[in-house]
Order: sequence, then structure tokens, then C-alpha cells
Amino acid sequence: MPSPYKILLKSTVKEKIYRSALFKAIRLALREEKFCEPCELSLFFCDDETIRRLNREYRGKDVATDVLSFSQREGDLPPEPLDGTIVLGDIVISVPFARRQAERLGRDLEEELILLSLHGLLHLLGYEDESPSASARMDARVRFFIGKSAVKSEGKKKSGPANCKR
Repeated sequence: MPSPYKILLKSTVKEKIYRSALFKAIRLALREEKFCEPCELSLFFCDDETIRRLNREYRGKDVATDVLSFSQREGDLPPEPLDGTIVLGDIVISVPFARRQAERLGRDLEEELILLSLHGLLHLLGYEDESPSASARMDARVRFFIGKSAVKSEGKKKSGPANCKR
């Protein structure tokens, strides 16, 4: 059964992006969040200068950051697509920033990129992290997804969104 989740990936950096583990974690998170509708999201891996420009343009902060999310489900919603696919939005990650952050925190780059992608996904699903309690809730969800995806990669994966509530 094909996945109802379409994930687009673009990268302008030289580092290899391990799609398989990344896409598995995102699909697992969507299932765990009971998001059952066919949807599409994009991941864009870039350099510090690109994310700094986006952060300045859209958030008024003239600094590089690790991840930005741009929801397509806020404000004036676009018309529902003819094929029923919901466009969640875009997640932008600075790979150099992620690499420095991973080194500082004792993680490898692949894990850091997955963590940041999941963090961005939760924003697309409506989570916020402006308060300490909201941030802790998001961090707990990301850690939960990471833990489950590690188990799933050992061959215990469910296929499709069977655990979705309608």
C-alpha cells in the first residue's frame, strides 16, 4: 500500500541527506499524530546564508537558525486541491547550523537532521514552542518519534496509516 504522505526534498548543500531514515521518521510522526489525510510537505536543506535571509525576511531576525517552518494551513487557506492532497508546508534546515549543533550536543548529523525535521513537522501540524511548557511538549513528542522510529527500523514497522482516528 503506497504511503498517503508525499515528501519532497531539495538540497543545495554537499552533505549527503539520508532520505530513508528521514522519511520513515516523518511518516511515523504523521501516523502517531493521527494525520490520516493524504498530504504533501517539502524539506529544503540549505546553507546558513539562505536560512538567515529567510529568517530576516519572514521573522525579522537577522541571524542564521537551525530550522524554519512555513505552514500552508495558516491565514488565508489555499483552495483544497482537486486530488484531496493537503499541502502542509515547507521545512527549511541549515545543514551547517545543524552540523555545529550536533557536534556541540554529541549527536551525529543524520540524527540532528531528523530531529530538526520532526520539530519542523510539528510546527506544520500546529504545535508551538514559544513557552517553556509548549517547548517541552514538542521536545517530548520529537523524542518519542525518534524512539519509535529506532524500533521500527528493526523490522517492526506498520504499513500505512492504520492507527488513524477518523
